[in-house]
Amino acid sequence: PSPIDEDPFANFPRYEQALTTPPSGFLPSDLENNENVQATQDALGQVTNFYKTQLPERGFQDPQLTKGDDKFSIFEIAKPGSKSRYLHLFAVEGKTVLMLLSKPISETQLARLQDIQELSPEERLFESVLVSIYNDFNLQELNAEDVTEDARNLLTELTNDQESFQWRGTISATNAESTQAIKSQIVEKLEQELLTSEIFADVRPIPFSTDIQQYTFYTQNEEKPFKVIFVPVESGGIGIITDRVINRS
Repeated sequence: PSPIDEDPFANFPRYEQALTTPPSGFLPSDLENNENVQATQDALGQVTNFYKTQLPERGFQDPQLTKGDDKFSIFEIAKPGSKSRYLHLFAVEGKTVLMLLSKPISETQLARLQDIQELSPEERLFESVLVSIYNDFNLQELNAEDVTEDARNLLTELTNDQESFQWRGTISATNAESTQAIKSQIVEKLEQELLTSEIFADVRPIPFSTDIQQYTFYTQNEEKPFKVIFVPVESGGIGIITDRVINRS
């Protein structure tokens, strides 16, 4: 190829030491199979030093730190005359996740990843599966005032702290039969994704009424279980509510 066609990042140094898989549930779904995402068992500082040494040796300018703290760093990387790319490094669960992206992640994405960094493996997997369900089943927004009065009364009986719930979304299909079918698929996905992991051990359904059901997922280490509650909404759909995992909505 001519110099014009050549990718200026073709010789970008790949980190080959102690490679491993990224922690389950950490990556946004659009980055899960990205070839520019890696993980290593080496510490954040060790990975940072590798790039600070290797990049200048390969014709790159010194990496410029654009944002960071002791748990993550975002560096602007460029060669003279080339468009910048951004190296993201995150310390999670004793691993370092590396992402080379064409632009820095947004403030919203960064805030979410920082929240997820603080989660336990159980919380991270649970959150990842619920986010996937929201996207895969095209759920609509759900607010506390959308659910029926019976559902609101039940939720109040379960806890006085409504902030402990996370309003995940509404299944909104063309008719009741289709809505119930989608609900069954969501339950199946929850069981498949959570119970086939090494983290969750069992699920117990609790039917509060014909149209309000709770599924309680128990972890292997028998710490606090995770609840998923299906409730009717005024519009005729089914709302999904869970324990709050991330403080930010």
